[in-house]
Amino acid sequence: GWYDPNTGQIIESGGEALKPSWSSIDTRRQYAGASKAGGQGVGGSPLTPAQLKVDESFGTDYAEYTAGGGFADIQKGIEQLGFAAAEIDKAIKSGETNLSGEYMSMMPDAVWRRTYSAGANIEDTIAEVTQRNLRAILGGQFAQKEGEQLIARAYDRRQPEEVNLERVKRLGRSIAAAAKAKDRAIKYYEKNGTLRGYDGKLPTIQSIGEAAFGKEKQRPNTVPQEIWDLMTDEEKAAF
Repeated sequence: GWYDPNTGQIIESGGEALKPSWSSIDTRRQYAGASKAGGQGVGGSPLTPAQLKVDESFGTDYAEYTAGGGFADIQKGIEQLGFAAAEIDKAIKSGETNLSGEYMSMMPDAVWRRTYSAGANIEDTIAEVTQRNLRAILGGQFAQKEGEQLIARAYDRRQPEEVNLERVKRLGRSIAAAAKAKDRAIKYYEKNGTLRGYDGKLPTIQSIGEAAFGKEKQRPNTVPQEIWDLMTDEEKAAF
């Protein structure tokens, strides 16, 4: 059979029109029209090569997103960040401020983990949950290195608990907003089989970081990269 773009029908070789089956995303994508972009519904002009490429990439993200539990799994991760923040807040209120700080950062990592396991557990939870959520939200955009840099801004062992508490809260809010944006795109894709006509913005690692902490300070040429990576945000702001 062949597709008649004027009628939105599939024509058999004998000339009989068949109603397209929209039960699969691949079928809807193949015959998707201009949607909002061109003012036409399904059955309008075919997708351009660039639009097909976007759909192909997002289709891979869609499969991984749904297989990984989707929005519900990300929500669990956000709740875990909330639990970590609550533990930091509890330590501050109790006066047992031994989770982070300059003194903790001076210890060898192995010694710190053995001596102050509570702080190590919180740091590991924040890192693991954030990486998992970023991977689910960003899909193919996710880069391990950039994820680690974002986590370092959210929880810095050198900083006092009060600073880390506020940063973890801000990261949680930013991830929650990004998750909602991703889920809106997922629902649009499920309904239409394409992202053509979608007018929302997909989250990026940059947008998540900036929403949580503002734009990151650019390294001046006078400071070596290895030194810059060791600096806190406050130290970088001095340049």
